[in-house]
Amino acid sequence: MSPSDDRIKPHLSKVLASPLFLNATRQSQFLEFVVTRAVEGQSAEIKETLIGVKVYGRDPSYDPKEDSIVRAEASRLRAKLREYYATLKP
Repeated sequence: MSPSDDRIKPHLSKVLASPLFLNATRQSQFLEFVVTRAVEGQSAEIKETLIGVKVYGRDPSYDPKEDSIVRAEASRLRAKLREYYATLKP
């Protein structure tokens, strides 16, 4: 069972408004892009090249083998999310 849209969007807003994400513009855009696509039922379309073009402004001919921005930022985003959830009180 997956969370409903009415629970996901407020939670995403809370994460993005947190001190960890307030000044992390690109990581916030990355997270928002991926979550929004997933909520809209477009998970299968979330690809490295699409993120490179839509979030990081790469040219549509962008080759992720030559430019690892998405992988590098995904790693940073995962670390930031781990930090965010580690700071929450149970």
